[in-house]
Amino acid sequence: MEKQTQDRYDMFIYLVSGIYKNIQRIRSGKASEDGIKTVNTMWLLQLRNEPEGLTASELAMKCLVDKSLISRELVPMEQNGLIRCDIKLEDSKFVRKIYLTEKGRELAGKYSDFAGRIQEEIRKAHSEEDITTFYKVLKTFFDKLDDAANEC
Repeated sequence: MEKQTQDRYDMFIYLVSGIYKNIQRIRSGKASEDGIKTVNTMWLLQLRNEPEGLTASELAMKCLVDKSLISRELVPMEQNGLIRCDIKLEDSKFVRKIYLTEKGRELAGKYSDFAGRIQEEIRKAHSEEDITTFYKVLKTFFDKLDDAANEC
């Protein structure tokens, strides 16, 4: 690999790792303020976009976590008033769907507003075209690294 390519890759790894660590610190701080677990913040945001609810498997897939983690956390989240679980009949099968409660929607809105403020700062610094290109390239990185990880 030529030096410029290696330097870019090293910078990419450094930046992505730093972004991830900062996101984790923010999520941890917000979760701590609200008396919930860090992992629950991501789930609340995902469920906010799903008015028809999600199964534990669907939520796990969308959040890139193991279904067993979701299953273990459902009862505490329900006890904290963040979610409710309903059993519905779909395609002749009983399916347990997870929905946000009003409290869960409020917290998800708070986290979404925070993320929106950060994105607004980014939009002030970069054109919409630059941002679109960035996400397109980042998605390609994700796909290629996902393919490579699946080969291991």
